[in-house]
Amino acid sequence: MLVDPTDLGEGPIPFKVIVSPRRKRIAFHLDPAGSLELLVPPPGLPAAEAAALVARNREIVRRLRARFARRAPAPAYAFEEGEFFPLWDKKMKLVFSGRLLLAEEDRFLVPAGSPAEVRSRLMLLYRKIAPALFRERCALFGGPFGLAPRAIRITDTSSRWGSCSTIRTISLCWKLLLLPQELSDYVVCHELAHLRHMDHSPAFWALTERLMPGALEKRARLKALPEPWPPAPER
Repeated sequence: MLVDPTDLGEGPIPFKVIVSPRRKRIAFHLDPAGSLELLVPPPGLPAAEAAALVARNREIVRRLRARFARRAPAPAYAFEEGEFFPLWDKKMKLVFSGRLLLAEEDRFLVPAGSPAEVRSRLMLLYRKIAPALFRERCALFGGPFGLAPRAIRITDTSSRWGSCSTIRTISLCWKLLLLPQELSDYVVCHELAHLRHMDHSPAFWALTERLMPGALEKRARLKALPEPWPPAPER
C-alpha cells in the first residue's frame, strides 16, 4: 500500500525539541531523515506546551513534509579513491595520499581508510579549507558596502546554513561548500546584511538584494535542496 508522507492522521505528531541559544523565534524543521524538529529559543518549552503547539500547526508540518517529499535524495558516495566530490561548482577528485589532508587545484588528498573513515576525513578537510574561502567571499561582497564580520565561525548543523550574532560574528555551515556557488554566496550575503540589520525587515531584504541580485529566487532554490551530505555508511 502506498502511504502519503504528508498524511498526519489524527494522532499526535512525533517530534523533538531542540533549544538553540541564538534562536529568537520558534520554528518547525525537518531533519535530513524527515523527522520533525521544533527549534526553540532558551529556556525551551514544557513538553505539554510543545505538543500542543505542534498539534495546532498540523498544516505547517504537512507543507514541510510535502516539500521534503519532492526533494531529490541525498547524493550517494562510496568514499572510494577516484570518486569526485563538489567544491562549489568544481568537481574534486578523491586521491588517497599518506597522512595528508589537502585540497589541491582539482584534487582532495586524504588518507585511505574505511568508507566511514574517509567520509570523516573529507569532512575535516572541508572544514579546514572553509574559513579562508568564506573570508574571500565576505570581502568580495561585503567590502564595497563596508560590511566586514568581526569573525567567521564554521559550523556543522542541519537546521541552518548561517547566522549572525550581535557581536558581529558570522557563522556558516561547511556544507555550503557542497552547493552551487551562487547559492552559497546568497547565504554569505544574507548574513552580511545582518551586520547592518539584525532582523528581516524590508530594509534588510533591500540590502540583501543589493548584495546579491535575485536573492529571493536563490532563497527559494536553497530551501528546495536535498541534504547535500549523506549519512555515514554502515560498517
